[in-house]
Amino acid sequence: MIQKNGITLITLIITIVLLLILTGVSISVGEDTIGKTQKMRFETDLRIINTKVSELVEEKTLEELNALGKNVPDKASTALGDKSSEGFRYFDKEGLEALGIQNIDREVIINFSTKEVIEINGIDNDGTMIYILKDWVDPSLNDDNTEAPTFNLSKKIYGLNATISIKDIEYKGKSNRGTISYKLNDGEWHETSNLDIPVTVSGTYTIKVTDSSNNSTEKTIEIALTNQPKLDIGMTPVVYDDTVNKWKIVGENSGDWYDYASDKAQWANVMLQDGLVINEDGTIDEANMGSMFVWIPRYMYKIPYQNFHTSNAAEIGIKFLKGTSNIATDNTNEDIENPYAESIPIPTDTASNKWIVHPAFTDGSKTNYSHGGWDKEITGIWVAKFEASSSTPNATDGGGNTTELNVKVLPNVISWRSITVDNIFTVCQNMNNSGNIYGLSSNSDTHMMKNIEWGAVAYLTQSRYGQERDGAEGQIWVNPNLNSITGQTGTGPDVRDTAITDNYNLENGPKASTTSNVYGIYDISGGVWEYVAAYVNNERPEENTDSFYANVSEVITKLKDTNNIKYVDIYPGPEGQKNNYDVIVQANNKMIKWGDAVSETSESYKGSNSWQSDLSIYTGGNAPVFIRGGYSDRRSDSGAFAFCGVNGSVGAYRGFRPICIIQ
Repeated sequence: MIQKNGITLITLIITIVLLLILTGVSISVGEDTIGKTQKMRFETDLRIINTKVSELVEEKTLEELNALGKNVPDKASTALGDKSSEGFRYFDKEGLEALGIQNIDREVIINFSTKEVIEINGIDNDGTMIYILKDWVDPSLNDDNTEAPTFNLSKKIYGLNATISIKDIEYKGKSNRGTISYKLNDGEWHETSNLDIPVTVSGTYTIKVTDSSNNSTEKTIEIALTNQPKLDIGMTPVVYDDTVNKWKIVGENSGDWYDYASDKAQWANVMLQDGLVINEDGTIDEANMGSMFVWIPRYMYKIPYQNFHTSNAAEIGIKFLKGTSNIATDNTNEDIENPYAESIPIPTDTASNKWIVHPAFTDGSKTNYSHGGWDKEITGIWVAKFEASSSTPNATDGGGNTTELNVKVLPNVISWRSITVDNIFTVCQNMNNSGNIYGLSSNSDTHMMKNIEWGAVAYLTQSRYGQERDGAEGQIWVNPNLNSITGQTGTGPDVRDTAITDNYNLENGPKASTTSNVYGIYDISGGVWEYVAAYVNNERPEENTDSFYANVSEVITKLKDTNNIKYVDIYPGPEGQKNNYDVIVQANNKMIKWGDAVSETSESYKGSNSWQSDLSIYTGGNAPVFIRGGYSDRRSDSGAFAFCGVNGSVGAYRGFRPICIIQ
């Protein structure tokens, strides 16, 4: 009966004795073990909270996060020390559960802007109160280790913001904890408890991890913030997967779409909807690609004064700008030329060598478009990745002189050639007609590339973000393909006029891009000459009947239509090539045109006197229209700085490329 009704008295006594024994064992372990357990729990809890905070910052806006939690209580003042409570929110156990953090009974304050987490009650660590994770180091594990910690860095770019992530930290010996600090360029060190460091200024960041024995390791990482590429509904962001040699779609806010820093030179690429087929795994087969465009973000530039208006090439300084402002993303305060001046002086020394906001991004309406520009300040432009082809690339000359075909921008197809300037102007603008095949809306403005827009590509190419970066070729390899196939390169930078070529993404192919990788713009050197919407005003005086000044307006009526003024660069004339060229560089050492990779980067109107020995044949007379880049048979003087003048008619080695601006 006793056994059936419950525990026996003897069993109860034995249980009590066992509990006393176990209690004695626990007491014998001592307060040191209990303290270590508490410290480990402190570390574990705060690591969980820190990780969750990083996740929330990626998922929600700062405004949404700061609406969570409660105001910071007065009792948090000790934990805050000298730090202000501004930006912090208070969370107890219930508040942490609302964040998705279960089974942690602590009181913390969180600053979502800096990702700081402070436990306001703290923990005693050998007489020192600890409130944040990075301050806790177990001194019993410090064995005066002499081997420095190791770690890795990565980054994500979100337009004018970025995150540097510190990963795979490994402390050597018995040292299991340390501190993390960082600095921008040669600035002051800042300690942080975060493994993800948010940054809003361009520059080179140094990250230092120091262990409890004061051993440290430093690594640097470059951050180049640019304006977020502006998308229309028909644009799909893509990145290149070199493990399968295919493009694949990527989220525009993933942080992995683009990175203009010199160590990456990953210019943003998109595909339009014309023919685009996306596989289930997100990749895109080359047979199903959409027309490709590359983003050139707003920037200002500086050409070394020694190289201004000479044939001697140099690295062009580039600073990316914030939004539609003239403020650099590295927050430097630079001396800038007036973007709307009638003319600017040619610099003669360092003191006079000012920065110039590139005219392709400025409001040209303020100067009647005398320096190029758009009808308002813009954050960037989309440039066709390859020379234009047509929707019937196997037609004669890749399309010929018609407006009935659609423009395509694809690799490994025949360029669209033998088409007049007027028809080029038309087919480029047709790209954003209602119901177009590209998926573009009325927010897009597609047009024939202007000279000033060519210059914007050339100058970025000649910078540390293009050909002047480590690992680049220093010049764009020519496209020497005899059959005018887009995106090709030969067996060397100067090889020309050959059928032995590589595709844009294989073998030497990437060397034919502006970045020496697949993310740049192709066919800027060689391929075919490219018409740009730019001409010298060649209307002859009535008293001058010289045939050299023949009026060729009938083949460039679209360029001369005053309704199209924002789509065209107009140069003064008609005084012949030399005089037309010289008037751009006036006798008083001032320039009336800049940013177009013509007078700034050449010293003469005739010959191979542009940078990198590119061709410099100025427009004038009966050859008023600019063509750029050279063609497959002219590697000796083809390139980003090559220019020549022709009459605007059809030509078997003349093509074009479109531009798209999102309003």
